[in-house]
Amino acid sequence: MVNRFLSAATLAPLAALGALTLLAAPAEAFSLSPGDRLFGSSTFQINGDASTSLDFDFYDTLNSTWGAGGSMTVNKVLSTTPFDSYDNLKIQDVNFGAVSAITNFISAADFSIDWNNLSINQDVVVGSFRLIDIQGDAVFRDANSSNIAYGVGSATGQLKVDLATGQANFDYDVEDVPEPFTILGTSAALGIGTLLKKRRDQKQAAANA
Repeated sequence: MVNRFLSAATLAPLAALGALTLLAAPAEAFSLSPGDRLFGSSTFQINGDASTSLDFDFYDTLNSTWGAGGSMTVNKVLSTTPFDSYDNLKIQDVNFGAVSAITNFISAADFSIDWNNLSINQDVVVGSFRLIDIQGDAVFRDANSSNIAYGVGSATGQLKVDLATGQANFDYDVEDVPEPFTILGTSAALGIGTLLKKRRDQKQAAANA
């Protein structure tokens, strides 16, 4: 009679595979859905001619432009739930006139945003103010640098030309989320399939003996 129940010795490796799968997937991993939005603002200083330069030097939380990068304050009202736990995010200093893409432009401990295919849609001086509008494609990444969402991003900046300082509002919207795929999970499934096939082969050999 064929035993329909797996023995404890057989269940042990299956349990181990299951444990590996659970350990591989963080319970509280950062995730996004289409329609999610990150909205924030940052104060900046323009390096060079304030009427023409696109070299942005962002202020940090101490209101200083010293050092690399600055800070973006998250708007909790306009941003969606995944960004509720963030007050400030790191933002890179960048010369928008010299690049078409920025890796890790905005970042936190568990996610970052790449800003690609950048274009200057507006750059005009009206009186003592300069109005700048920048658009581009956004790639949202998790802590392991895996792509978790795609969307668009924009920056609308208003600069006081005579002071060379201003404020920029950043708006990033999620439009698409790739299908989840876990290599370890797939490997575990393949391992279980191989184990069960081996047991079937052993039983078949015993029946034919």
